[in-house]
Amino acid sequence: MRGTDFMRSLRFVVAAVRMSFRRNLQYRGQHMINNVASAIFGFIYIAIWRGVAHGETGEPGYTSLVLTQYIMVNQCLLWLTTFDRFGVLLARRIRDGTIGADLLRPVDFMVLQMGQIYGGKLYNFFFRSLALAAIFALAMGMPLPVGQLPLVILAVFLATHIGSTLMYFVGLAGFWTVETSWLYLIFQTMTILLGGPSVPLDFLPAGVELVSRVLPFACLGYYPSSIYLGLSGLDSLAVMATWAVVLTVLAGYATRRARRRAEVVGG
Repeated sequence: MRGTDFMRSLRFVVAAVRMSFRRNLQYRGQHMINNVASAIFGFIYIAIWRGVAHGETGEPGYTSLVLTQYIMVNQCLLWLTTFDRFGVLLARRIRDGTIGADLLRPVDFMVLQMGQIYGGKLYNFFFRSLALAAIFALAMGMPLPVGQLPLVILAVFLATHIGSTLMYFVGLAGFWTVETSWLYLIFQTMTILLGGPSVPLDFLPAGVELVSRVLPFACLGYYPSSIYLGLSGLDSLAVMATWAVVLTVLAGYATRRARRRAEVVGG
C-alpha cells in the first residue's frame, strides 16, 4: 500500500513539474527579451568593475578577468535562485481560496508546490540561464569548470533548492497575511545586497561580510559562483548543504502549521 501511495505521489509531482514547465513555454518569446535585458545589465556591471579595478582589485584572487567571469556566472544563476514570483502567486491562490484543490490532493502539499517551483526552474535553466551563458560566451568567453564539474553541479542544485525553499516561504506566508509582495521584495533585496550577485562578499566591510557569509542569501550567488570559478570548494559546499537541510526542515514544519490554520479558518 505504501508503494502505491508513493507512486501516486510521484505521478502528481511529475505532472506538476511538467505542467509548470509547459506553462512557461507559452511566454518564451517574452523571456528571450528578458534575457537580452539581463545580458545588458551583466555587461554594465562588467564595465563598472573593469573601470574600477584597472586589472587589479586589491583582493587576493580577484583580477579584472575573474570579476568579469563572476558577474557572468551570477547573471545566469539569478534566474535559478532569485527571479521567481511563484511565492506571490501561491499567496494569491491562498487568498482567493483556489489553493483548496491542492490541499485536498492525495500528496504532500509542500512536495506538490516545490514540484511546481522546480518545473519553472527547469524551464529557466534551459531557456534563460543557458541562453544567457551562450550570449556571454559568444561576447566575452565564459570558462567551463570541467575539472570540478561534479562540485559545480551540486552547488547549482543546492543554490536552486535554497532559493526555491525561500520562495516557498514567501507563498506560505499567505496563510497568515493577506499581502506577501513585501516579503518577496525583501527576499530580492537581501539577495542582491547580501547574496553577492554583483559585488563579491569579500569586498564588503568586515562586519557585513561576516554576517553575509552565514546567511542563506550567500548560498544563492556568492558560494556557487566561487565554486564555479575555483575560488572555494568543499567548505562553501558544506555551508550550502547545511542551509538546504535547515530550510527544508523548517519549511516542512511551517507547512504543517499552515495546514492546521487552513483547517481552522475553513471550518
